[in-house]
Amino acid sequence: MFLERAVVVSVLSLLIILAVDSTRTREAKGIYQGCFWLMKSDWKNRADIVLAGDSRTGSGVSPAKMSEHLPGRIILNYAFDGVQFHEEYLRSIPKVFDLHTREKVVILGITPRTLIGSGITNDQFKDSKRLSKYHSEILLAIMDRPLRLLYPMRIRDFFYMFFPGEDTRRFFRTYHADGWAERNTMQSDSEKMVDLYKETFVKHQVSPNIIAGLLRFVQEWTKIGIKVYGFRPPTSPQMFEAESALSGFDEKSFVLSFGQAGGIWIAVKQTGYPTYDGSHLRPDAAEAFSFDLGAMISERLNDRFNVQRTSLGYAAPADSQTVLTKDP
Repeated sequence: MFLERAVVVSVLSLLIILAVDSTRTREAKGIYQGCFWLMKSDWKNRADIVLAGDSRTGSGVSPAKMSEHLPGRIILNYAFDGVQFHEEYLRSIPKVFDLHTREKVVILGITPRTLIGSGITNDQFKDSKRLSKYHSEILLAIMDRPLRLLYPMRIRDFFYMFFPGEDTRRFFRTYHADGWAERNTMQSDSEKMVDLYKETFVKHQVSPNIIAGLLRFVQEWTKIGIKVYGFRPPTSPQMFEAESALSGFDEKSFVLSFGQAGGIWIAVKQTGYPTYDGSHLRPDAAEAFSFDLGAMISERLNDRFNVQRTSLGYAAPADSQTVLTKDP
């Protein structure tokens, strides 16, 4: 009798756990999150064009959309959440290039937060490098899904399992094999991240040492034939204003130094693409921006293309077209 009850309880418990898990998997698609970051941190000898930066580049640039203007080139998004342009990260970037590629290109997404010297602890690149010493991609891929069953669940999330239409705060993620971390929410909030960034910049300012170190790498890369482009990823008007006022980032001075180091700056209209949280682009805006960015890089690399722009559900205004500056 006891055994029968135990079997029934176990079966019912398993069904409940699977039902709860099914709601979570709708929010995260593509590559499993943990495996995604380990995959990126282990990339070697793979790409012709490498994108680097923090989450604003990671979720704001789709290599697939860029490749519509850059056919035949392998483009990977090597950006990590919370990363700064510290030496360990910068030294890892050239390792992503295919050793036999005819033309190596680095595209740096420069945000004030990537230039902070210390005090930031949520660096996904460093976390992934530490984990990669103890976990293989294969093992993580096998274990990630079962381990999700053990993650704690909030009461409101359990409620929204039965009434999903009521959850306007739900966060959706799709992790792509090319490194794009596509993200969105049920309801956009242009102020959500602004206060958090304001608090960060009150405590931490852009570091001259980090900038100097980054520029040294730009100079080294250009000397060995790597083409280096830089841009400031688009964001909301509120975020752009807060960063410009509080971070200590002098964009004009940085762009001048970037050019003197051998880099080529891409001037992007900051507020031409909608965000879902005040900082990161919505998927449709990210695809539109990526398409525009690919066009400008392609033009600069003298690629032959004849691609007509298609509707993505959002089109950047005419005056927000990406503009490529002249060589320094």
